Amino acid sequence: YNRGVSFQYHDLLVNPQSVGDTLYKLGYCLTANPSNANQLAFAIVVQPNGDPDVYLSTSGNGGISWSTPLRVNDDASGNGIAQDMVWASYDRNNKLIVTWRDRRNGPGTGFYQPSDTYCAVSTDNGITFQPNVRLSNMTAPFDAVLEQKGNDFLSCQSVNDTVYAAWGDVRTGNLNIFFTKTSDSTGMGILPVLVDGNEDKILSVYPNPASGKLFIKFLKDQPVKMELKIFNENGEELLSREINNNSNPATLDISK
Repeated sequence: YNRGVSFQYHDLLVNPQSVGDTLYKLGYCLTANPSNANQLAFAIVVQPNGDPDVYLSTSGNGGISWSTPLRVNDDASGNGIAQDMVWASYDRNNKLIVTWRDRRNGPGTGFYQPSDTYCAVSTDNGITFQPNVRLSNMTAPFDAVLEQKGNDFLSCQSVNDTVYAAWGDVRTGNLNIFFTKTSDSTGMGILPVLVDGNEDKILSVYPNPASGKLFIKFLKDQPVKMELKIFNENGEELLSREINNNSNPATLDISK
C-alpha cells in the first residue's frame, strides 16, 4: 500500500505436502478475482489420499486468511489415479474455474497413463464445485516425451458460461498444442483443435475472419478428399461439405 516500502505477509501454505514422483507437473497457481479484490484462489497438487489430487484454497479477505484446501477432482478418492498440471482463473461474473490433467480414463495407476484435460467450476468462491467436465475429446496415450522438463502446459479462462482452454498433449504422436471452447455446464462446444505443432499441414483456410467466401488451399500434391464442417459457438453443426483438391483452392460460400 506504500509503493513497496513495506509488505504485509500472511501464511497461505505452510510446509506443503510433497508428491513423491517428481515427474508430475506440480506448479502452484495463484489467481485473483478481477471483480472482487478480496477474493483469491490458490490451486495445488498434493496427495493426502495416496495419489496426486487437485486441491484449492480460497480467501475472501484479500489473503489474510485461507480456507481449508478442498479436493476438486471428483473421481473416487484414493484410487491411485493421478491428477496434475493445474491451472485456475476467475471470470468477471465471480465464477471460478480450475483445469488440470487427469488420468481417470487410463487402464492403470501412476504417472505413466493416458490422460485427458478436465475442468470444474465454482460459483461460491471455491466452497463447492459443480461436477467435473471433460474438455478433451480423446484420451491421449502416454509418451516418453512427458518425462522431460518444461514440455507440456495448460491454461484456461472462463467467460460467462464458456471455458476457453489450451494445453499440450501427445494424441498425434508428437507434443502439440490444442485449444477448445466449451460450455462449463454441458461440456458441449468446439472440439479440441490443433493450434500449432510439428505436424505436416494439409491445407490452408483463408481469409480469417470471413463472412462471404472461404477458400481452402490444399498443400499436398497427392489426391486429398475430406469432409469440412462448420460449427457455431454453441457447438451446433451449420454446414457440412465434402471437398477435394480437384480445384485448388476450393471455394465455400458461408454468407448464410
